[in-house]
Amino acid sequence: MRSVERAAVLDNSSEDKTASRAKGNIMLVDDHAIVRAGLRGLLMSSGYEVVSEAEDLGVILDVEGLNERVDVIILDLNLQSTSGLHTLEQARAMFPDTSIIVYSAIDELEQIASAYHMGVNGYIPKAGCGETEVLDALEQVIKGQTYTVPEISGDLVKYLAQARSGQNLKDRLTPPEYRIFLQLREGRTYEEIAENLGLGVDTVRSRGSRIRRKLGLAGTDFWRRVPIDWVKLS
Repeated sequence: MRSVERAAVLDNSSEDKTASRAKGNIMLVDDHAIVRAGLRGLLMSSGYEVVSEAEDLGVILDVEGLNERVDVIILDLNLQSTSGLHTLEQARAMFPDTSIIVYSAIDELEQIASAYHMGVNGYIPKAGCGETEVLDALEQVIKGQTYTVPEISGDLVKYLAQARSGQNLKDRLTPPEYRIFLQLREGRTYEEIAENLGLGVDTVRSRGSRIRRKLGLAGTDFWRRVPIDWVKLS
């Protein structure tokens, strides 16, 4: 961690004096210093306290203490050591009880839906969104609500409804992915599947991750929670 990040994470000498007056205690995780600086200025001028910031999840030291002090994490998904939904998985493992708002350049509906399945409290695509969306999201999440950018909320509701009913899942897995899925349902390991299908283990793992994203489910045992009739192929 560079000295500026270390200071941002560890220097909380004035926090106790200001936290009681703040709307909420926020942690920023984004690998672009200019983005963090912009968010920090916006939030502090709007009554929030930025108690921690870091360029990567791996440089955060006082995880236990931050779990107790931070109300909301504003998280970019593409960091130095991890990217995409893997970043969200890591953040949720580190901060299981802290609200998370994703602030990311990733704006594909499938990825956004997966993030909500994984328990995010808000998702803000960086493209086309600005200060208003960030402040609206924080206000709702601090109140215990979930925030969705108005411009995508309608499409997201339709997407999630289709996913729950299974109306579109049969067309979202390719035949090779479906064969891997069936063997996962049988409890086989990636190594066993690779041997059975004549594939490399890395290939099977990659396709397994792709299946999980397509189904919008989190966890390494996601297939156990998927009804088999969700993924019938025509």
